[in-house]
Amino acid sequence: MKKKIEEEIDPEQEEERKKHLAELEQHIAELEAEISTRPEWLFADAQDRWWHNQLEKLVSSVKTFSNPETGLASGGTSAEHGWGIQRRFEFARTIAERSVSGAEASGVGRSRCQSRGRRRMPAVRRAAHYSSARAAPIGRDLESGLLEFAHLQTGEPAERGPDGKLT
Repeated sequence: MKKKIEEEIDPEQEEERKKHLAELEQHIAELEAEISTRPEWLFADAQDRWWHNQLEKLVSSVKTFSNPETGLASGGTSAEHGWGIQRRFEFARTIAERSVSGAEASGVGRSRCQSRGRRRMPAVRRAAHYSSARAAPIGRDLESGLLEFAHLQTGEPAERGPDGKLT
């Protein structure tokens, strides 16, 4: 073994190693070119070729649809469709409790709906989009007096600090 190692690191063998490396790189390039070309299928008639092409497209679409990271059937996110079905389902399953009917929504949300003068925000109660559970009231901004909402699909609602500012 020691003799083999000494032969491999022998400076006199440098030219031979370079030649061997060049041969290997050439062989790799040939193999990559061979495997990158798509096989050309031969069919008895045009209808068979058409069906083959349609099935190829279908298989490709199913693979894209079911990709665990970016597929629409996944819990991931894609640039084309946004959230996958599983992630949308999880959001839909929890949104009503987080925004309208749950303990936090009924307790904290109710207190958020009160302004400094302890008045309720009737506009919030009447707003159609509020009942659809997309926005949760945070309360009135202490400086502007405007109503503030959290868009629950993009994250958890902000909390107010001791100074009344959102943190």
